[in-house]
Amino acid sequence: MIFAFFILASWLFIILFTLIKKSLTKEENSTLFFFITMVIINIFTIITLNMKLIQNTSVLEYYYCLLLQRNIIIPLTLLTYINLELFQTRFKKIVFSFLTFIILFCFELILKWLGLKVYTGWRISFTAILIIILMLVTKIGAIILKKIP
Repeated sequence: MIFAFFILASWLFIILFTLIKKSLTKEENSTLFFFITMVIINIFTIITLNMKLIQNTSVLEYYYCLLLQRNIIIPLTLLTYINLELFQTRFKKIVFSFLTFIILFCFELILKWLGLKVYTGWRISFTAILIIILMLVTKIGAIILKKIP
């Protein structure tokens, strides 16, 4: 059931991303997607394997949920955020930032509550800081990509 939820969520984020009006070109979106994915994979590898602050589940079906969240849900949520937020008014930027943070934070809470992630030396406040850093890195990456001719 958990796996079905994450498959459905992944498909919803893919559909949402394809339907929105994009402020970045296809090349910029692809480059930013791969950049975000590399950053996320490196961060989660350091946190889980190297520092052992988070212990991932050993059940294969649940591990697929972690992979879906790490490789599809987080990058597409951040790309949707950037494409909606880049050329908006100040109020809309704040609303999009807040909604993106809430969505990503709720997915992390779901993973924690269902036991897919066990925090050994990690706190939920660190997750909030990590999401904010990912949002800033995505925004900086988009700004840099927009400036490249």
